[in-house]
Amino acid sequence: MMRLFIIFFPLFSVAQDSISVTFLVNTATVPDTIRSLAFVQLRGDTPPLNWDSTSPVFAIRINGDYWKATVRFSQNDTIHYKFFVNGGRNKFSGVEGAPERMLITGTTDSTLPVQFVFGTVQDSIQYWKPYFDEPDSIEILFRVNMERQEDFDTNTMRVGVRGNFPPFIWGGTYFLKKEPQHVNPMSREYNGEHFWSGVIRLPRTLTDSIIYFRYVIHNAGDVPTANPLRWEDGISRTCGYPDIDPDGGNNPPRIFKYNNVMNDSTLAWKYWGDSECPRPIVRQLIFAVQFVVDLSEGKRMRVFDDDDSIAIRYYSDSFGNNLRKRIMKPMPATNNLYTFLDSFFLSMPGLSDVHNMATDSGKLYYRYVILKNGIEFDETYNLITLGGLDSLEHQWRSQIYNRKGTNQFFQRTDTSTRLTYQTNIPRWFVTLKPQRDVVLTLSCDLRPAYYQLAKGDTLFDSGQKFSITNKDSIYHWGVSVNTGYQIDNRDWIEWGNQLYSDTLRKMFDDGTHGDSIPLDHIYTQQFRLYKDSIGTGLTRQKFFKFSIRGYDNEGGKDIFNSFRHHFILVNDSSGFHTAREQFGSETPWIYTEWNYSLHKPMSVKMQSRSTEIKFSLDQNYPNPFNPSTTISYSVPMTGFAMLRIFDMLGREVKTILNGKVAQGTYTATWHADEFPSGIYFYQFQCGTFVDTKKMVLLK
Repeated sequence: MMRLFIIFFPLFSVAQDSISVTFLVNTATVPDTIRSLAFVQLRGDTPPLNWDSTSPVFAIRINGDYWKATVRFSQNDTIHYKFFVNGGRNKFSGVEGAPERMLITGTTDSTLPVQFVFGTVQDSIQYWKPYFDEPDSIEILFRVNMERQEDFDTNTMRVGVRGNFPPFIWGGTYFLKKEPQHVNPMSREYNGEHFWSGVIRLPRTLTDSIIYFRYVIHNAGDVPTANPLRWEDGISRTCGYPDIDPDGGNNPPRIFKYNNVMNDSTLAWKYWGDSECPRPIVRQLIFAVQFVVDLSEGKRMRVFDDDDSIAIRYYSDSFGNNLRKRIMKPMPATNNLYTFLDSFFLSMPGLSDVHNMATDSGKLYYRYVILKNGIEFDETYNLITLGGLDSLEHQWRSQIYNRKGTNQFFQRTDTSTRLTYQTNIPRWFVTLKPQRDVVLTLSCDLRPAYYQLAKGDTLFDSGQKFSITNKDSIYHWGVSVNTGYQIDNRDWIEWGNQLYSDTLRKMFDDGTHGDSIPLDHIYTQQFRLYKDSIGTGLTRQKFFKFSIRGYDNEGGKDIFNSFRHHFILVNDSSGFHTAREQFGSETPWIYTEWNYSLHKPMSVKMQSRSTEIKFSLDQNYPNPFNPSTTISYSVPMTGFAMLRIFDMLGREVKTILNGKVAQGTYTATWHADEFPSGIYFYQFQCGTFVDTKKMVLLK
């Protein structure tokens, strides 16, 4: 192994009768990756040492696993000490376990024999070595970590080393042994049995030679000359090894050059194949997750059929970003729910700074895929379009988990019908043409922009050519829709005056063009999708963006947000489809004054301040509904009010409000789970004001 000598220049004052003690330390047996940010610290009970992190004595790396520190102590003193090792990640390193090391200083300077940091054997003696010295040989400790090899079975397989050294010269294997758990108490949570190690004795005549070697996997019962099951792949190793194969190939082995500083050598442990070598292990974690997904939307849109399969793709930033794909199965006693449960070992990446705890949590990334006749269709989760149908980017869902725990389990349930929720029902990109002409009625609720401007914010466009500050001006300008992909044989047009002046893209709030309630600030326009229409990207999937005054201002001035489009799947089964959208719902973090889930402002106070309040009763939303709907009403002064529900025969079936209310605008929700389908009426009365509207419960 490589030999290291470290020179330490103390920054503390010492007495004139002090002597110098040099410590030689080897970290080959530490269950950690010793990288550039690693350090070895001496802690003890005698000045200048102390037992906590403020101990000022740090060793300097000589080379490889060897470190050196020179410290001055008083003469004829007894010192108890331990080594603290941090591999550069502040994880699974730490101060050694029992027993403490001891030193009795003399009257002259001294250099202590090499000390291996406790970690491999229980109750190590102070000058324990992983090998016995032989005068005519070189003892080399080989050590490899098999943790990342999921298909490696420790019960039926074993690990060895082959190289250009005798007696085999690549033709035979030195077998390694599986190590026991580590003695270091702070490391026992880590499964030390992943390590395989062994000492190989080579003739001392090889001290001037370069040794080439690779780790190999054998069946447990193999003899040394048996063919390995697998050779370590040198191509996959990117941690500073040579890119030239000494045998003329393109699969370079590992190398070792003897350093005569020490009589013997050790090799710092490596992962098999140096898998994820820049991402050293911090801990191994048994991690389990159950995915549950609702396919009702896919079935309703006839994207998912009984003969199709649903799969999940997923990866984590903690196990090498290896992408997995698994088929999900129907959940018992459910119609639309599918599930998949997975358990695996996660190897956590390390910290670049010992004080940085940012990696205490990790992320699992995933998305759902439909398998239809051998073709895969990715879900369109938070879909982004970048210049056309061929450049769709499908974002990943994510789940945060805690890296500190062990045997963790969580369930991710993607069943929400609310589009702005991260756990919403998945939707898919489909390549099916309409089977009949479809009239698409598209509405846009413009109130999110109104309330954001009422707060005092400014509405910018992505090009920052036009800004809006007056909340009342948005209703004067109205809203247009920019859309393409062969809706009414149109495509995207230029933002600004061209879009603003295009009457075919203008939306209406006057009871025309499919608008059901005039002056409710919900604008509507109708389009036609033609049966079997031809054209690039024609699908039943549609993309569009809304615009005030013709500018690309729905996503604000962030150019990235300008790529976020509304997305719908058009149901062509009846020839009619209605899509109700809200302005800014693809960037809800911009419109903080609007609750996209409840279709109302975040607070009554905000609404009261930003509008001239009159008596009013709004049409319920949604309508028709099942099983609940929201009713909004306004009162300009404090008074006694009633809000009641009647059936077709005029019988009162529910009293929602009966009491005193202050000035303001309010919303109420009627949950009609226990009522049958049919036409109902709701009536609001306050003082002399009385208004009644009709609604439909459709189960």
